[in-house]
Amino acid sequence: MKRGEVLLARYRVVDEIVVGTFSSVYRGLDERLNRPVCIKLFAQVEGEGSIWRIAREHFIQEAFALSSLSHPNTLRIYDFGYLEQTGVPFQVSEYMNGGHIGELVRRTGPMVPREALRIVAMLADALDEAHSNELVHRDIKPSNILLADIGGSVEPKLADFGIAKSLVGAARANRTDTAMTDRHARMYSARWAAPEQLLGVDVDPSCDV
Repeated sequence: MKRGEVLLARYRVVDEIVVGTFSSVYRGLDERLNRPVCIKLFAQVEGEGSIWRIAREHFIQEAFALSSLSHPNTLRIYDFGYLEQTGVPFQVSEYMNGGHIGELVRRTGPMVPREALRIVAMLADALDEAHSNELVHRDIKPSNILLADIGGSVEPKLADFGIAKSLVGAARANRTDTAMTDRHARMYSARWAAPEQLLGVDVDPSCDV
């Protein structure tokens, strides 16, 4: 996407934040409500193979997972669509101005116990809602805990439900539930994956805990 491009006649691309393997993230502006937003675009490539098809399915189903949740410490999704010319999917969500918790710890050092417990408690509540909705996140790691600086207070948001698993059916999370593709590409973060994921066995909410 180019700076200044407008999606769905509403969301203007402001600048690029980060480029990942399967998606790129942009800061945008909701011109209808005059508020900052985050635009996440799937990174489609020419001649994509099975790994890209699976990643695209995960990307689309993440929107369904997020739309089923309403906890204040879970990232809010605003919209979803496809680029007109290419059909590449994108998501529009709330914009978090504080980076992620991994960056904060690298920048300022370990948190004091009281602050760490405050943040963990909020994230545990967010996960409790997801688990109550029969969703297992499966990718809890520092870069998926986004932060907002609100009046000098750090407020966390649980993000990236791209590989969440529904325990009750495909409609509320990923229809594709494949830990590895035929190219042996792992669809989880090895450094942060639970033992169940590494072993390729069934997961439940304890995987996130």
